[in-house]
Amino acid sequence: PKAEPDLPQTSAPVTLKERMLHLGCIGFLVANIAVANAFISAWQLAATNVVQLKFQWSIQWSTVLVGGVSFTPAFVSPALGRLTRSKPNIFQDRGIVLWTAALQLCTSALLFDYGASTLAAVAYIVGGLLVFNCFTVLGMFSLSLATKISTVTEVDKTMSVIGLTTILRALG
Repeated sequence: PKAEPDLPQTSAPVTLKERMLHLGCIGFLVANIAVANAFISAWQLAATNVVQLKFQWSIQWSTVLVGGVSFTPAFVSPALGRLTRSKPNIFQDRGIVLWTAALQLCTSALLFDYGASTLAAVAYIVGGLLVFNCFTVLGMFSLSLATKISTVTEVDKTMSVIGLTTILRALG
């Protein structure tokens, strides 16, 4: 059954202020996922281009490098997920979302073009690795948190809107 015992059973919080804050929180999480979808694709294309131009690598090798970076969330995400299930539960989804967003914002400074030096290209790849993982973790944990704060009647609507945000990968 869809109804989990920990999901609130009512569809509306008590006051208008609570309802607006609830919808704002869901909207924020959906926006996190939408932005992550767009920027993941944009980074993949831009990183392939940077590796080809700065490192003078072939298309095949630059794609292998970017594909390798794209595979790293397969290790990072389960490790962070494991932290949220640890006892005592020090790490919660909302904390991971906030810290990941802050780290992503800080490391995005490494993604600018700082010249033709190899050091600048390496900084771009390292920054890209961090930003890519941050966007992936941000999307995953925002999805998890959105399902936890949605009421039973809102879950299907929220998941439908989140599913539609994958279209933004094409824009990226």
